[in-house]
Amino acid sequence: MNIQQSVQNLGSEKNPQKTESDRTFPVLKHRPPHLAPPPAAKTLAPVRAALLKNPDVNLPDDAAGIVTAGLADPARFRMLTETHPGPNGQSTSLLNRKRVSEGVMFVTPQHDRLIDMAVLPDVGGARWAHTLHNQLDVVVASLPVAKLSTATESGGAWAMLQLDVEDHEELADRIVEAFHKTVPDLATTGNDYTDSILQSGVKEPILLVVMKVVFANNSDPEYYLVSADGNSRLVSLWKGRTGGNVDEAAAACVRAVIGAPSGKSWKRATQRQTRDRLTAQIDIVNKGLAETELTENTIRAGHTLTAPCVVVVGGHATDSDDPITDMVAAREDLIATIHTDATPWSEEAQAEQGMSRFLRRAAAKNLITSDEYRIIEGFCTPSEMHDLIGVPPHRLWATALTVRAVLNPWYVADGTGALFREEFNYKNPRRIEIGRQIASTALSGYRSSQSLPLAVNAYSDGGSLARIVWDFRWELETGDDPVDVLDVILDKALNGSPADKINAKAQLGVLGGTAAMLDGLLTRDRGSKMTNDGKRTPRKVPFRSRPYLIIDSLLDTKGGLRTLHSIAVGHVRNKPAKRFHSRDAADGAFHDGDPFLDAAGAHASIELEWDVVVTADTKRADDAIAAAGNDQGEKNKPKDQTALLRQQMQAGAKEVLKAVTQLAILSGKGGADVFGSFEAVDQVKTQLQDARDKLNSMGPKPPVILDDEDDEDDNATEVDS
Repeated sequence: MNIQQSVQNLGSEKNPQKTESDRTFPVLKHRPPHLAPPPAAKTLAPVRAALLKNPDVNLPDDAAGIVTAGLADPARFRMLTETHPGPNGQSTSLLNRKRVSEGVMFVTPQHDRLIDMAVLPDVGGARWAHTLHNQLDVVVASLPVAKLSTATESGGAWAMLQLDVEDHEELADRIVEAFHKTVPDLATTGNDYTDSILQSGVKEPILLVVMKVVFANNSDPEYYLVSADGNSRLVSLWKGRTGGNVDEAAAACVRAVIGAPSGKSWKRATQRQTRDRLTAQIDIVNKGLAETELTENTIRAGHTLTAPCVVVVGGHATDSDDPITDMVAAREDLIATIHTDATPWSEEAQAEQGMSRFLRRAAAKNLITSDEYRIIEGFCTPSEMHDLIGVPPHRLWATALTVRAVLNPWYVADGTGALFREEFNYKNPRRIEIGRQIASTALSGYRSSQSLPLAVNAYSDGGSLARIVWDFRWELETGDDPVDVLDVILDKALNGSPADKINAKAQLGVLGGTAAMLDGLLTRDRGSKMTNDGKRTPRKVPFRSRPYLIIDSLLDTKGGLRTLHSIAVGHVRNKPAKRFHSRDAADGAFHDGDPFLDAAGAHASIELEWDVVVTADTKRADDAIAAAGNDQGEKNKPKDQTALLRQQMQAGAKEVLKAVTQLAILSGKGGADVFGSFEAVDQVKTQLQDARDKLNSMGPKPPVILDDEDDEDDNATEVDS
């Protein structure tokens, strides 16, 4: 098939899943622009040279060639990026400065770029659909987390990323994965901009970063531009181009940008071949623009061949000419400058972003180890976590590791407490603020769980940050089997030395408390949770209390410790937890820590949040249940005649006064006639006076009050004087 035929068929590939009513082409709001053919490579050499002469640019020659290769208007790009003499004798340029944690990044001004020329979606998978890629979850992608780092060569660190892959097949798979994760074919996808692009084109620029791809099979490294922000726009461009589903769009991107397999090798189109293909497409679009009524193919190609972009080209550390050493962190910081206040992201995604910066800085200061950092950020599976630090291979321990990593070095000079206050702008953070910030990161291994929103809400209300977890340094018990490790922790909590008890209780508080939140047994503190009648019922509790305060109470009794242990074991085994008594019975029938037996004599299961709350503070629960029952009894008790008459008297007096007041206001315009006839008003006055006389003669008399001197007031006056 020749180039012209392929362009004409751009709109012919329809999504077979769409209905006939979905195939209506969107209304055209803006006509596509008239495009110039892509310039030849030799004409771009001066543009690349001018870019590299800019002292703020930190890219090797090959990477700079990728930046200039896809320009739709090279002359304008050169004017935007080349240096000019400044008023102080130093050179200056129009590059934009972007502040990141390590220093300053330099980004080109907005310019149009042909997306076929080495532009890829976010194959590193930093964030797709507001969710970080994570390997702790039981439901993960077929590909492991991308090996992304800062590109370094003989000249040192460059302002570009490096992606290590096995071969071109893996790179192609990552592109397809990025398409599916960014804009899946779902009717509810809120970030699919295909129709908008076909109506108006791309309005906001795409932020691109140079990426060097290194192949393990000894293929030569390749350079691409990958989107750091605007991933949804880029994917939607390809969907608009092909007119098909996400699979067709991904396949088209792979063929156009990285090529196709050819035997045992991978055949990539040369820049000349790509320019020739684009030239043919641009010629067809420009001819189509001469028509009064544009065809579908003219609109598709015209609005999707180019996109406005900005490109990261350099950076240096604060107060230094040294280059940025962590481009992965800088990329996240750049995204944060765009998505902080006006953002489509969820609060959880913003908290994750801040936690990523916090954890990177903590690792750089050796407050946490590099292995702990990799685990918390989800770069390891549970089994890899076990191999690295020895804790049981279960994602529940990754949650505990997150809490320990944040809180253990909290009070150290220049420790995590100082970092946390600086990163999240808290003068004196409490357990609620800490829980809110770490919630999504700590629970990242449970993103596929339906109960995740409930658990995130509970963590945002203080979570498992019990007092002992907050006040003491503690470590995680190691071992191969999660249940065996939990048994060891419980034994130390009940029978260990004072130091062992503190360490074990802290672990039970985090492990058991988190498991309770994930299983719906501890939820966020809300008034609507309180019972109306004191009866045990789903989604109700006898009294209000924050999750961490419930855990505080559970850690104070043997029954509470056994309850937390049972909840954690039940979570690991996917079985119900068991109930325990947390006080001694007056008649000696049971003691603190004994199993709670049901009517059949079996060990009763924890079925509701009610059971956990009652175990945590039995006395307070009993009082609350009794009070709720009494209140309900009073509400349901028939009122006697005197009570009914008192209510009638008080309500009637209020209504009369209200009516008279309103009529008095209206009399300002309508005169006294608004009250009715004299006879009617006189009758009302007589009735009211009769009622007043009866109340004065037969009603309660005012109490006698002795007018004693108030010594306290006198003393206070003397002191003030």
